[in-house]
Amino acid sequence: MRRNDDRDGKLAGQRIRAARKATGLSQEKLGKKIGLSKGVISIFERDARHGNAFKFARLCYALNLDVVKVFNPEEEDYRWFVESVADSEVS
Repeated sequence: MRRNDDRDGKLAGQRIRAARKATGLSQEKLGKKIGLSKGVISIFERDARHGNAFKFARLCYALNLDVVKVFNPEEEDYRWFVESVADSEVS
């Protein structure tokens, strides 16, 4: 039986990472911009279900992401994400 990665938050974390990379920000620079450490950014990118909801909301706001859609994306809204994940799997 295949696990639902979105429920685990793993795909949400990948969406956050893809959005950060699309803005050209490192984890450190994004963290400084919103008052979070590089480690906190990393935690959210690896598994978005862990961590403080307020910090997660700040992170999404800084990346212009809809908090709800990060966990439940609509195909059109996250086409850039699908493309960036495909690119990273090839590399």
